[in-house]
This record gives sequence, C-alpha cells and structure tokens, in this order.
Amino acid sequence: MCKSEISRQVLEAVAEETEISEEKIRGRGRTTEVVDARWLTVYFLSENGFYPSEIARILHCSAQSIRGIVRNFDLRRKQSGKLFEISLLHISKVLEGK
Repeated sequence: MCKSEISRQVLEAVAEETEISEEKIRGRGRTTEVVDARWLTVYFLSENGFYPSEIARILHCSAQSIRGIVRNFDLRRKQSGKLFEISLLHISKVLEGK
C-alpha cells in the first residue's frame, strides 16, 4: 500500500472516531478536541513508518512540532484521560482491519 493511501486511511479513521473533520485536524485549531485528534493522527502515521518531515507536510506544520508530539505522546495520553485512550484503541482496531 502506498503512503498516500495509508495517510488517507489514518486521517479518515481519526476524523470518524473523534468527529473532528480532516480539515480541522490539518488546520491550526487549538481546542483540546482538535489537538487530541492531531496527536492521534501523528501517532498512527508515525507507527506506520512516516518520517516527521512527511507527517509535517500532511498536517501543514513543522517537523520539529511532529518530533515533539512523538516524544511526548505518552504524557499526552495521561493528561487527556479516558476518552483519548478509548479513541486510541478504537482507531487501532479500525486500522488493523484495513
């Protein structure tokens, strides 16, 4: 499967689970819900072998920001609470089935 297909599937899965549009995930929004969706997207793209520079191009941000998200992902999970964890598990199951 090509990278564009993988990135499309990840964005679709995160948008569906979080009910945040792909445009908002790629945008500059700073609400907790949008930021959580963006962090989930980064996590799953990273887990699928995307480099920070590639993820940065997809999400229209800097590679440095992406590296920070990857580095601090576990801390975010603890701060965001149960719903973040549930979303993480649901998206994992959806992406495993594809």
